[in-house]
Amino acid sequence: MDKLSNETKNFIRLIQRSANSGDGWRQVSSIVWPYAIKMSKITPELLELNEVERLIRLSPEGETVARYL
Repeated sequence: MDKLSNETKNFIRLIQRSANSGDGWRQVSSIVWPYAIKMSKITPELLELNEVERLIRLSPEGETVARYL
């Protein structure tokens, strides 16, 4: 993986600060959802989306990255 941009790092931190809905999933507001989709396309190896319920979580690799941020 290439070096992460500040935008990606900040988004991972945002996800970490959001309330956990269970099993690492976090609810995303309608305002943030388009940005979540964009970020999941930029770093698909770090994020997982549930588009039906508008949930996002860090993948196992994303969790590893988050620990070092």
